[in-house]
Amino acid sequence: MKKVSNSSSNSDQSLLLAGSSFLILLVLAMIGLQSQPPVGSASTATMIFSFSGSKDRVFSGHVMEKMTVLEAVLASAQGDSIRVVYRVDDKNNLSLSSINNDLNLKDHRWSFYLNRALINTQDINKIYVKTGDLVEAKYQ
Repeated sequence: MKKVSNSSSNSDQSLLLAGSSFLILLVLAMIGLQSQPPVGSASTATMIFSFSGSKDRVFSGHVMEKMTVLEAVLASAQGDSIRVVYRVDDKNNLSLSSINNDLNLKDHRWSFYLNRALINTQDINKIYVKTGDLVEAKYQ
């Protein structure tokens, strides 16, 4: 009778053990990565106010589900005591009077941009902000 060597089964067991260990480490690493927020906070948006005669004020905050540009403006304003005066008519159109001391006038107005694209001021309560968006309010 020929003697069978166990070296083959030992190497198979070592390979199986090494593969199982790698798989466990991979799963643990994936769980660890998922529990930490990504670099740059992927759930935030940025709001910039450009006032007349002063430095820009920049805010970054969490984006809520179905958050409008108006809600982003108000949330940022509240964090820095910025006064926003507006009204919404019965057709859901917004009319902005002023932000701080900068009034909406014929020759100087507040303009709003979403990701550098001009949006209609009367619609800022209807346009939604998404993660990673840039909202700008410029007095021009």
